[in-house]
Amino acid sequence: MRKMKDKKLLLLLTFILSLVGTLFTASSAAQLGIQLYSDPLNFFKHAVVYFIIGWLFFFIIIKLPSSFIKKYIDFLFYLSITLLIITLLPFFSHKINGARRWINFGPLSFQTSELVKLSLGLKIANSASFFLALKNNISGFIVNISLYLVPISILIAMQPDYGTMTLIVVTVFLFLLFMGINFRFWLSITSIVFVILLIGALLAPYRLQRITSNFNPWAHMQTSGYQIVQALYGIGDGGFFGQGLGSGKQKLGYLPEAHTDFVYSVFSEEVGMVGGAAFLFTFLNLVLLLYKMAKKVTDPFDKSFIFWTATILGLQCFLNVFMVLNIIPVIGVPLPFLSYGGTSEVVNLIMIALCYKFYSDLPRGLQ
Repeated sequence: MRKMKDKKLLLLLTFILSLVGTLFTASSAAQLGIQLYSDPLNFFKHAVVYFIIGWLFFFIIIKLPSSFIKKYIDFLFYLSITLLIITLLPFFSHKINGARRWINFGPLSFQTSELVKLSLGLKIANSASFFLALKNNISGFIVNISLYLVPISILIAMQPDYGTMTLIVVTVFLFLLFMGINFRFWLSITSIVFVILLIGALLAPYRLQRITSNFNPWAHMQTSGYQIVQALYGIGDGGFFGQGLGSGKQKLGYLPEAHTDFVYSVFSEEVGMVGGAAFLFTFLNLVLLLYKMAKKVTDPFDKSFIFWTATILGLQCFLNVFMVLNIIPVIGVPLPFLSYGGTSEVVNLIMIALCYKFYSDLPRGLQ
């Protein structure tokens, strides 16, 4: 009975977040729809299509046998790498704001780095279950996942999508803690990787400007601090209860990426800090529920993948909101479910559907 409660709660929380994000696109992207397509509901219509596709995948996956799903881990992983390579070829992709991150399929586009969150999570869970069985072979596990992580990180960095690359690398290192790696050794290799990431960030002038403006965005409000200042204005103007749905001003051309990376500012402006806190509270409960389910599950692969999903979703939400609040520099990661992005919506729903499915395999006696 308790297991049924967990599954129903997972379904309910996921549906609420997914539905709120889809409906809010009608407001956050309305102005951009008018500017680009003379249709305020253009992005909303696409969001509804991705919402339907994502939930179709969800209900198909929870009906499939877990053994069938696990047979295709390698295929999915190498498909992800192939798509990352194709994304770098001008013939197959298009540039937006200087980056090649999407492959077009007719009227819809596909962000290839989003698929990596799913395929790498499955591959690492597979590797973790193998090395956990060997015991005390953590070094072998680290070498193994490095063979996956390094080429993927390089390909994503070449798009460039430094935010997604950082998100994936940090998630992998949190996963190593979950594997029980010696903390001093973990701290040593994490420090080295942190220095590499920092050097990579400093090598690009625009990333250095983002770090500089993070300390005092008001001093750079006409240049690199403009986006953050407008985001903070939006949250401040919303007050406790907001300006009302559809009444926000930041989305009217003042705040760049108002419907994607900085949607939390627009959301808070229209539904207030109370509405923003309610969304985050729902999201936090989803992540904590996934950790709870991971703790209960006994199969090493299932446990590892549910832990991976909870960590990458929670970390992405944490990074996005802290970025919008100017607690950390702008790193360009969207807010799961609330930011507009079809690939992200579908992949997030598939990952949670897999968690739902793997948890369903738990014997009743171990609930």
